[in-house]
Amino acid sequence: MLKIFPLGDEVLSLLPAADPSKKKQFTASQITALASKILSPSSEMSDNIYSEWNRYRLRNETCSESEALPSFWKTMGENYPYLSVLMQAVLCVPHSNAASERVFSMLKKIYTEQRSELCSDSINSLLSIKLNIDTCCYNTELSGELLKKLKKAAMLYNESTGGAGASAQETAEEAADLGL
Repeated sequence: MLKIFPLGDEVLSLLPAADPSKKKQFTASQITALASKILSPSSEMSDNIYSEWNRYRLRNETCSESEALPSFWKTMGENYPYLSVLMQAVLCVPHSNAASERVFSMLKKIYTEQRSELCSDSINSLLSIKLNIDTCCYNTELSGELLKKLKKAAMLYNESTGGAGASAQETAEEAADLGL
């Protein structure tokens, strides 16, 4: 199991430096090495990060328990502009790939062999709906007006495709049966 995860990776071992309570554990050289892996800074920026980290380590600036780290580092940008940019970038590093794996799993359920002709806009729309709506589809109540619009769209589609599926006449009769 340990072979799968790069726990000894230099970048991962330096990520805790964003926590102000752990600033004494890291040297300026380690922080500039982290910057080179994440930001690809110029030599001037690396020098500024180095000197800002040394000043930051000497000061007693801490993050309150109620303050989030991103907002802490944003406010630190006034005194440590280069270090602030680095730490905000460090805080953007995802902690795992579970979220992206979850999205790919949803995508595989949407884009199946039977739905292989869906355009990318339709896939994007379906995926957005799946990700952003917390209610189950069977709990969703559609208004009569929306149902009428959906039926009309289905009829127009069937007419434009030359009657693929139900004919426009059959669809109109079904809509009449439903009282729409």
